[in-house]
Amino acid sequence: MRRKKDKFEPALQDLKNALEAAAIVAVTDPQGVITYVNDKFCEISKYSREELLEQTHRIINSGFHTDEFFREMWDTIASGRTWRGEIRNRAKDGDYYWVSTTIVPSLDEHGRPQHFIAVRHDITERKAAEKRLDLYKNVVLNTRDSILITESEPLDEPGPRIVYINPAFTAMTGYTPEEIIGRTPRILQGPKTDRGKLDQIREALKNWQPIRIDLTNYRKDGSEFEVEFDIVPIADETGWFTHWVSVQRDVTDQKNFERRLRDNEAKYRVLFEQNPYPVIVVDAENHRILEANRSALDLYGYRRDELLRMTALELRPPEDVPAYLETMRKIGADETAHLIRTRHRQKNGSPIEVEITSFKTVYEGRPARYVILQDISERRRLEDIVAQELREKIDILESIKQAFIFFDRDWRIIYLNPAAEKLGHRPAFELVGRILWDEYPHTAETTIGKRLRLAMENREEAFFEEYYAPLGYWLDVSAYPRENGLAVFYHDISERKQNEQSILEKNQLLEQTYDAIFIWNLDDGIVSWNQNAERLYGYTAREAVGRESHLLLRTVNLRPSSDALEKLRKKGFWEGELIHTTKSGEEVIVESRRHLIRRDGDNIVVLETSRDITERKQLENKLARAAQLSLVGEMAAGLAHEIKNPLAGIKGVIDIILQRRPAEDTEREVLESVRHEIERIDRTVRELLRQSRPKPLEIKVTSLNETVLRAVQFASHQNGGKTASGAKAVTRLALPKTLLLVPHDSSGVEDAVLNLILNAREAVKNREKGEIAVRLRKPKKGAREVVIEVVDNGCGIPKEKFEQIFVPFYTTGEGGTGLGLAAVRRIARAHGGSCEVRSTVGKGSTFSLRLPYDPRYSP
Repeated sequence: MRRKKDKFEPALQDLKNALEAAAIVAVTDPQGVITYVNDKFCEISKYSREELLEQTHRIINSGFHTDEFFREMWDTIASGRTWRGEIRNRAKDGDYYWVSTTIVPSLDEHGRPQHFIAVRHDITERKAAEKRLDLYKNVVLNTRDSILITESEPLDEPGPRIVYINPAFTAMTGYTPEEIIGRTPRILQGPKTDRGKLDQIREALKNWQPIRIDLTNYRKDGSEFEVEFDIVPIADETGWFTHWVSVQRDVTDQKNFERRLRDNEAKYRVLFEQNPYPVIVVDAENHRILEANRSALDLYGYRRDELLRMTALELRPPEDVPAYLETMRKIGADETAHLIRTRHRQKNGSPIEVEITSFKTVYEGRPARYVILQDISERRRLEDIVAQELREKIDILESIKQAFIFFDRDWRIIYLNPAAEKLGHRPAFELVGRILWDEYPHTAETTIGKRLRLAMENREEAFFEEYYAPLGYWLDVSAYPRENGLAVFYHDISERKQNEQSILEKNQLLEQTYDAIFIWNLDDGIVSWNQNAERLYGYTAREAVGRESHLLLRTVNLRPSSDALEKLRKKGFWEGELIHTTKSGEEVIVESRRHLIRRDGDNIVVLETSRDITERKQLENKLARAAQLSLVGEMAAGLAHEIKNPLAGIKGVIDIILQRRPAEDTEREVLESVRHEIERIDRTVRELLRQSRPKPLEIKVTSLNETVLRAVQFASHQNGGKTASGAKAVTRLALPKTLLLVPHDSSGVEDAVLNLILNAREAVKNREKGEIAVRLRKPKKGAREVVIEVVDNGCGIPKEKFEQIFVPFYTTGEGGTGLGLAAVRRIARAHGGSCEVRSTVGKGSTFSLRLPYDPRYSP
């Protein structure tokens, strides 16, 4: 046995040396720790032997393969079986390389692995070639030219069999792959197929030579078409020709056009001259221009005789002439049409870009080329604009902070911007061209993946927020279907969601408080709204969130402060009393406190609490009014003794003097005026007494028509119906024809109506034509109140003063006591009625005195 070992040891050493030289070798212990690497391993990984030993293969893991891939590998070798596969690794400098790997376990006598030997071969170039092959396949599949591949033999019947056609071939001929693969190209031939050209093809194939030729072929439906094709042989790695590849183009229209030109010179001339495209005929040998149509003359700006003395070389910039001559040399006598883009010059020297289609023809017995030109300068300019716009759009997508990714209809990633690279922790070059579900397999089962599929399938836009577990983010996603795929914008809102959760937790505590509490910020309006806010204001959280609080609640400051927001920014706190309007339109007075809870640059987040103090404020107002009335009573008691008795004496003296004066005495008017002022003072004193201790009402069922009439008549005698400024006010009375018998104190109601009329006179004093209307309205059927209206076209009253004018001593007129309207409301309420006002500043006012009405008393 020893001799046998000695005998084979040199051979084994040679085998080891050969393996070391040809392959990448590594040995690991059963836990995967590297115990040996050869020089080729160090060379391809760019790590030194010292850096690799005692490490695992994770040091060169590229992250390309899944955990399941490596788990299957370890399960195989751990069970004592050999594993083979292809792995992409990453070198120390970050470059990726592919290796074909065979891992062989070395087993002990119990069948347990002692160590693993990994033999690898560098296949990076092969993988790159496969990638290029995929690219070539895409080109073949998407080219407009028809491609046909056949076996190389036999040339005789039945001919070489078809092994491949591309989609363009099916579009051209109508034959599907299932119908034509396995048959020969002779299925395309028919009665008009030129046998001579078929012989040319056979001869070229026989000598393994490429050939270009045109032929008449037949589609599946029997229709004929002209086809131009190139046939080239394809050899294998040994140099043996195994297949023929034919690239075909449908030139039916072109051939028909050529035939029409050759068949009818007259028609040719008409078409030539009237062709909207510029056309010239160029001598194939000396490049002289032999003919040009009107459009060509217009394009270049030459006269016909000028252009016909020129060559095609002179139409080009000098630097382009060599390229033109080389193109003409290659074309030679080729009869097929050629499409060329080049530059020409007009007579005035202006450059233009033209697209040229040229083909062989004969002109007056000389070989020539028929050249159709199209000025594409404007099109190229527009293409440049479109390209610039596209570049700008890409620049925008590159610069926006939102992540953006675009998928085609097969979920292949076409583009993603830097923000998407950063958010997904993957560079674009790793993802572009890859399928989303392959690169992020867990995405398909997430809610985001399902929503994106629905958006693509239903062609409907989708907007949603969802947690994406594979990356651990909350994402705000906007998906926009397009004809060729799906555009998706998304960004990380995890921080916002955390803040919302924090706010929600705080809200749960705030819901337990009595006060209305809501949170708002300058950018988004109201973001939180508790149940007490719903109860106080009537708006649900759904109705309130997103609205600006001051607009929603029509906030009015009881003590306006323009710098309230600035104080909130500086001090972080503000408090005051506000008037808010509920959803039903009711105004409530609230005690408001605002706390600054967060600042985000110019934006601030504010916690506002509101407590309804409407009843408290109303009670305070009532107490203030009671204090006023108490003061009125005290004043009235004093005035009764100090003023009333002297006034009675003065009035008596005036009456005596008036009796002694003859009617024509000029001083009577002065005395009458004094007597009127004494009576006004007396009424004021009496009103003060009524405010302090109102006398009991003497309610009787009497005619309300007569009470209103007496008040109007009495008012007409006051200063002759004039205002205090002396202006005449027209007073109109409207009474119903029906007598209204209403239980009322006729004296009190008369005084109330008189007060309203006198106030109306003051309101119209500055009008050129003051008008006052006094109306007693007949109640509608079933109504339980009767209304007396006093309407004027005077200065009007601001809405905010509607309540103040009924407060004792509040007056807006010169010389007024402020007691008249207070007395009117007191008299109305004493009857169980009310007094109301409607007014528009600058247009006038309407005061309505409402009294209870019982239709049983009226006839």
